[in-house]
Amino acid sequence: MSRFKSDYFAAEAESLEPDAIFDYLVEKAFENAGPRGTPEVEAAALAVVAYLFEICEIFNVSEVYPDKFTPVEQTVVGEAASLLLSLGQRSLTIGRLFLEHKQAVPTATYDSFVTALTLLYGAGVLDYNDQILRAS
Repeated sequence: MSRFKSDYFAAEAESLEPDAIFDYLVEKAFENAGPRGTPEVEAAALAVVAYLFEICEIFNVSEVYPDKFTPVEQTVVGEAASLLLSLGQRSLTIGRLFLEHKQAVPTATYDSFVTALTLLYGAGVLDYNDQILRAS
């Protein structure tokens, strides 16, 4: 596992995009797998890396949860908390909530906003009906 993590952090240090990191890790797994050159070994390398990403073993979770280097405000969990505070007991459209959130948190991106909304909706904290969002 530590080999995958060190390869992951090496790829991240090179500022590779997420898809490129995944491809890099599959390539490294293939290079380090015993006998090479067979489709079975290549498929196995892909399966192992996909599994590790799926169980969150080798990707950077500091984007989701705070750690000693990442303050809560810069994480999905922190942004979700900020959205809940902004929404309060009101009912808003997603567009209106984003505009208000962007004013309160100028560094927020639409991608991070949507990720935080997805987390809240998946956790059952938000209701969405007739294009209106409200806290459950």
